[in-house]
Amino acid sequence: MWTEIDPNTDDFKIITDRVLLMHSDFLLQAWGFVILDSDGNQAGVWYSTIRAAAVQINENRQIVKLFPMAHRAIGEQR
Repeated sequence: MWTEIDPNTDDFKIITDRVLLMHSDFLLQAWGFVILDSDGNQAGVWYSTIRAAAVQINENRQIVKLFPMAHRAIGEQR
């Protein structure tokens, strides 16, 4: 379920804060990623404690499937 949201809004802050709160017991760090299509064009943005995922993008540049990897970012990582 994807929806467009402006990152400069209170709604975005609430959503990203919830990602952190869901995993606060595990000291997980959330990360923001730009999702690129096979031509290098931006198809979306993903914010999660999961560090990597594969995506399937259709001909209309819509993300139709997300395959998150099992690895999570714990603590300070650069």
